[in-house]
Amino acid sequence: MKRPLLLILVLSFIAIGVFLRHETAVPIQVHKANFSQLPNWQNAQLSSSFTAFQHSCDVFLKQSKNKNVGTKDFPLKVKHWLPSCLAAKKLVTPSQSQLKTFFEHWFEPVFYSQNQPMQGTFTGYYLPVLKGAWQQSKAYPYPIYAKPKDLLSIDLSLFNPEIAKKKIFGRLKGHKMVPYYNRENINKGAIDKSATPLV
Repeated sequence: MKRPLLLILVLSFIAIGVFLRHETAVPIQVHKANFSQLPNWQNAQLSSSFTAFQHSCDVFLKQSKNKNVGTKDFPLKVKHWLPSCLAAKKLVTPSQSQLKTFFEHWFEPVFYSQNQPMQGTFTGYYLPVLKGAWQQSKAYPYPIYAKPKDLLSIDLSLFNPEIAKKKIFGRLKGHKMVPYYNRENINKGAIDKSATPLV
């Protein structure tokens, strides 16, 4: 069974998590597209996209089949993702050709419109991979710290509901909260005693 994804979603090779903002009352329409409409689809490198999808499947396979994981436009449950997830689990070191066939079989690109082209936003996740060493050296001179013990987070909505979802970060200096150390302070050793180097 094919499941629809946003055109922009497939372009960016992110499996889930799309949110659109629109300012007019014109209903949003969902239109079917095809993979030939995706720029550079024939030459797309899909390995990282497939790995990301497998990670999503690891989560789905642990959840209730009837859990809602979709949106208003795509009211999907976990059970709708299971066939494609199980198929993905069977692919071991697939080639680019196999990955292309996989996505074309299990997914269907679509696009949104409001009787005219529209702009939107979507959520995505970036996971940086940093190289490091256990010992400081010329190749790795800068430490990556754990969260400093003296770093405080204040949820301002606890004090004023009108500023919900707003937080500030700082540290205590005497009986006052002040801004946390900046990069220059940190480079001079300001958090050496309050944060543990991870690598």
